[in-house]
Amino acid sequence: MPHANPESAFEVAVRHLFRHVRDVDALRQNPLVHTFFDNTHAGQDLAVLKEIHARILRESAALCNKPKEPGSQERRRHAIIVALCAGESVSDTIVRLGLSRRHYYRERHAISTDVSRAIMQTTPMAATRVEVGDPLRLLITRAERLVDQGFANKAATLLEEAWSCAPEGDTKSALRFELAAALIAGGHTDRAADLLMKAAVSPIEPKAEPVDGERLRDRQVLVEATLAMEIGRDSEARRALEQIAKRQILDDRADETALDTILRCGDWYCGCARFPEARRMLNHAHRLYRRLVRPSARLQIGIALLAASCAEDASNEFSLEHHWLKEALTLSISSGSAERAIDAISSLIFYCVSVGCDDEAYEYAKYGLATAKTTEGSRLLEMIGIQIAVMLVKTRHWRNVANLLFEVEDLALPKSFRWALLKQAQGNLLTRAGRYREAQSPLLQAYEVARSVKNRKLEGIVLRERAVALHRIGSIAESAALMREAVEIAEEHHSAYTLWATCEAAARVSPDRRILRLAREARNALSSRNDDLTSNAMHKARSVQTMSGDGMRTSRRGVLTLR
Repeated sequence: MPHANPESAFEVAVRHLFRHVRDVDALRQNPLVHTFFDNTHAGQDLAVLKEIHARILRESAALCNKPKEPGSQERRRHAIIVALCAGESVSDTIVRLGLSRRHYYRERHAISTDVSRAIMQTTPMAATRVEVGDPLRLLITRAERLVDQGFANKAATLLEEAWSCAPEGDTKSALRFELAAALIAGGHTDRAADLLMKAAVSPIEPKAEPVDGERLRDRQVLVEATLAMEIGRDSEARRALEQIAKRQILDDRADETALDTILRCGDWYCGCARFPEARRMLNHAHRLYRRLVRPSARLQIGIALLAASCAEDASNEFSLEHHWLKEALTLSISSGSAERAIDAISSLIFYCVSVGCDDEAYEYAKYGLATAKTTEGSRLLEMIGIQIAVMLVKTRHWRNVANLLFEVEDLALPKSFRWALLKQAQGNLLTRAGRYREAQSPLLQAYEVARSVKNRKLEGIVLRERAVALHRIGSIAESAALMREAVEIAEEHHSAYTLWATCEAAARVSPDRRILRLAREARNALSSRNDDLTSNAMHKARSVQTMSGDGMRTSRRGVLTLR
């Protein structure tokens, strides 16, 4: 999928389907045919594969149900589909049909696209994951879906009506926690905190009917941890997530709340650069996902996003990071998940900036802002706005995000982790503008919050950027001291990529031989990322050279704004 065209997700799914049309594991993940695997059990993969092939061949035959003169276009196209399902090699098919390679792929693309559209139009939606006879679960599922689509306020209204009418007991508690989750998603953290505080004085019964007491308590902890992260109490959230995730793994729990908790814990580990622990959570998530009956699409997307985050630290998985992010965006679009689409776009912006694809990152930024503006509440707009500001300030489009950097501050909760990211970006903007002394204030604020929430990864990054700004104003000794501390933190708490970035910056301001050696080793360790950086370097240089004057003007792509 092209960086700048996320709408081509359907094309990605089509190519994936016919490239892996005989690979069961790959087809299980394809959004066009994954519903064929619903309600299947171990040992039924071959039967499902035959069913998918039969469906593809049936749609192809129907589309090509025209006069079958020898050599006709319809006959050739159907023959190509038959050959793909039979596993015939491309070369053999080309020879048998007497086509050139270019002609073959043109015909294959046309018929595979038509067949895929026919499958989409006639495949029934997957059955609901809950019983119709369970009105509480049905209501909660409906609210979860609304939140996922970006309509958190509608979900909150729906849940509040039900909660206000429910009798005291565990059903009311379950609705209380879901209402709090919807309010958090909509950016109404004060109201959510009030609800959860009242829940603390309403203990959950050991045997809850019709709600399982243990699962209800787990849901309470998860919602409270989500709130804690939103309002800057990250350490408290970390302890809660770790405790509940490890207990669920030990108890071998197999439900969506357990999987959601494991994924969130893995995401938190990645955010703090604790990648070995994040990978363990990813492995547990994979195993649990395979055990669930009809898991929701948002959980499948969550696994893809966690896999991409883990790949950030690998020396040989950089291309897989891009693959998983594109897969997450494809699944988000196909399932209508605005929340997960924002997550995927945010990560794709980081990826594009890290390999020097400034223009692609900018296009994703525009797409992400447009998506967030269609949702309710401020949370998704705040998330994508801060990510855009943090990442694009490092590109040649940095002038275009100057307004956004200060607009989005009105949405961010002071002293929270995202607020710290915003302050870091403001410091970077001032550094790029040559206002090195002014940059120290927001960077220092970001550093203090990073320490208060115990995020060593952000702490090291901000130290690095403070050192760069100090070096520019001639504070050489202080700059060198901060940079040495940043490198020490990076060695223990950064991903392979951020370690490389820190060592590269340190090598430019410090003559320390050890730092020079670390920079060289970090650069060599990222062979796949370095290949991408090298391939984009010339393109980026040419782009910069085309800018008039000293490069300080706003680029032609326009200013990004929340309005």
